[in-house]
Amino acid sequence: MSERFEVRETEYGYGIWDAKAGDWWIRRLDMTQRDAEQIVAELRRGEAEL
Repeated sequence: MSERFEVRETEYGYGIWDAKAGDWWIRRLDMTQRDAEQIVAELRRGEAEL
């Protein structure tokens, strides 16, 4: 099973892709990779608790 949320590089920075929805969960072009990875880690922890 693949992860629902993943960090994806955009033209200007990084965003968070929601594989379940097939769309961006958050598309912040100015987000750093580290910030995006921290948010994804929190989202994955929340998913694991469900």
